[in-house]
Amino acid sequence: MEPGDERKRKNTDFGRFIKQLRKGMEMGQEEASGKAGMHITQWSIYESGKNPEGMTIATLGKFAKALRVHPAILVAVIFKDNPLEWELPE
Repeated sequence: MEPGDERKRKNTDFGRFIKQLRKGMEMGQEEASGKAGMHITQWSIYESGKNPEGMTIATLGKFAKALRVHPAILVAVIFKDNPLEWELPE
């Protein structure tokens, strides 16, 4: 694996995870970004896996708020080896 590949994979995994949650809630990007208090372009950047380096805790909190998920779950997705296998607690 080339340097930087791991970070790119985690970015893509995070983007796919938030997209999966958003679609499961039957929300479009515009509605989700509005609930998060961020511009739709910023939401789209993260969801597409092209999120800028250094996501802040505040930004993570915005995603958690919009998707009604605990921020710890999003942190786990970022650092888990295979986040798409992550199961939400019942």
